[in-house]
Amino acid sequence: MADIIPLELSFNETGGDATFHGSLSYTPPPNKLILLVDYQVQLLTTPPPTVPLCDGNGVNWTPVLTQLFDHGGVDRALITVYRGLTSSPTTGVTTTSYTRAFLRCAKTIFQFSNVDIGNLGADAIAQTKQAKILADVTQTPSVTLDNPEEDQANSVLGICGYGDTDTAQNPGVVQGLGFELLRNNPTVETGGQAIEFRQRLQQLVDWNMSSADFDWAAIAIELRNAIPFVEGVAPAVGGSAFIDGNLIRG
Repeated sequence: MADIIPLELSFNETGGDATFHGSLSYTPPPNKLILLVDYQVQLLTTPPPTVPLCDGNGVNWTPVLTQLFDHGGVDRALITVYRGLTSSPTTGVTTTSYTRAFLRCAKTIFQFSNVDIGNLGADAIAQTKQAKILADVTQTPSVTLDNPEEDQANSVLGICGYGDTDTAQNPGVVQGLGFELLRNNPTVETGGQAIEFRQRLQQLVDWNMSSADFDWAAIAIELRNAIPFVEGVAPAVGGSAFIDGNLIRG
């Protein structure tokens, strides 16, 4: 069974008084899991931000989870994770549309090789855990997965959103033990997102920060490896397997 491999396809961030945000132009791969992480901070503090609509590149985008958290002591920051899959990708931008203007938005898009893409990619998500952590509580925001599946070929993706309570802009992100930091983008509006990846599963997904002055959104996603091929046994209906680099659907 091959390792799960992440690859960043697009990253873009912007600030200021708009109700939609687009990625940089990219071409998604056919028949691979794509995850989009959308970070938004609303201009106004009430009502809280809502899950944006996501569209583009011939991909069927489906929300996986959303986590509201504080930014400056008020619920106005939101992380939303979407999964996508397409057999007929197009080149262009993926856009998210918001109900109200945002102060700052960032969008990161990854593809993942060697994951189970059965049921339009839904089978790739083995489990998720998330938490909202208030400022001045800890410098090590974390979330703990349930007992992982027996197959230790699964991997874990960690997403940490942060918003500050005073003047600090960058909390000095250090990834958890055994993790690779895929993306950290502190923004000029004192907040951002840090995304980390671990090839082998562990239950604790954490980050180490230089300051506890930030509010956090801590998210963990267990990614299921592609179903292994057993000689003479086809993949289950709706499942998939990679055999000599080829995708076999059940």
